[in-house]
Order: sequence, then structure tokens, then C-alpha cells
Amino acid sequence: MTPPNRQLEKKFLQSIVKPLNDLQHRLIEPFVYSSTYSSIETDTGGIASAIAHFPEQIPSRHIAKETRIKLCDASFEYDLIVNYNDTVKHRALTKESRITNMSVYSRFEYCETRGFRFMRTVPYLMPNGNLPNKYDFVQVAIESIQMLANKFEFSADFVQAFPDSSEGFFEWATLYHTKASREVSVEAFNIEFVRKVNDDEYTLVDPPTVKFVVI
Repeated sequence: MTPPNRQLEKKFLQSIVKPLNDLQHRLIEPFVYSSTYSSIETDTGGIASAIAHFPEQIPSRHIAKETRIKLCDASFEYDLIVNYNDTVKHRALTKESRITNMSVYSRFEYCETRGFRFMRTVPYLMPNGNLPNKYDFVQVAIESIQMLANKFEFSADFVQAFPDSSEGFFEWATLYHTKASREVSVEAFNIEFVRKVNDDEYTLVDPPTVKFVVI
């Protein structure tokens, strides 16, 4: 396969990698997001569309259309992105098993002695609306981007997950409703709590008592 030109790589970075990094900056801010339809879904929908359709933009002189499709067939994450993109565009899909919705959660670390620490907002992809089977959109997007970068010989150096928020522990689990969050109205929101198992591992937990406030 002849490597695509640098203009395509630049478009790859500008249309996919940069928007994902911008989204990650938002996700580590302690903003509250609506559980019904969040501004986060606008961003994830745009990123999903760019990822899903990028292989179509590779000129045929570099790689045949059939090969472009086959290159992505083996990726579960890419398929999930494509299904989410099609769900956002069409809502009703012929194959119900492909319907993939999103639910946005605010994640807090819980510690019995220190309280609550905001970690990040997690946009979960839910295949066929099945909540038990949920996947972090950012992780799925990163896997898809790395797959595309490898297949089309682009640089993947700029594709990485951001660390969690630097927020400290507080007695109250606190979120903020500001203009920066781009949420017009928040009537309900989703929260999940985790407990630290070791340096890089957390497990879901149900705190006995939750003190929560939105400012």
C-alpha cells in the first residue's frame, strides 16, 4: 500500500485527533451534564462521524475501496463507532442490534475517610441501549483512531487518554453548572462512584451516604 499524502494525515489530525483532545479537556472539568441530551453528545457525534467516514476519504490511487472496508472489519471498537454514528444520524436502524446510544455519567472517587473526588465525565456507549454493556467513548475512539493510524501509516503519537481531573477530595460531591459546560438546562444527571483498589485500578461502589451539590 502506498502511504497516503501528508495532507490526508493533517486532515486526520485536525478532524479527528484534535476534536477528541478538545473533548477530553472538557471531560476532566467538574461540570454537570444532562442525562437526557447533553452537549457532550454533540461533540461525540461529530467525532464518531469523522472516524466512521475517514476511510472513505483515502483516494483510490492509494488503496481500493474494498480494501479500505476490509481494513476496518476486524475492529470491534471501529464497528461500535460506526454503529453509534449511524444511530445518531438515523435513530432507527434496520438491525436493532446495531443501535448504539449514549449515556453521560459524572464519575467520583469515594473514600470513607476523605469524601468525594471528581475524576471525569464518562460518555458511555451502550450497544442496543443495554446499560450493563457500556463502553467509554474516549477509549473506544482512541482504539479506533490508533487502528486507522496504523492501517493508513499516520502518526499516532498525539493519540492518548488524558489523566483524570486534579480535583481534590471534598465532603460533598460537587459539580458546576456554568456557561463553559454549554448545557442549557440540566433537570437530571447520572453519577457513578468508584473506590481505588490500587494505583491504576478502581471498582464501582455504592457509598452508604452521598452528599451532593450542584453550584
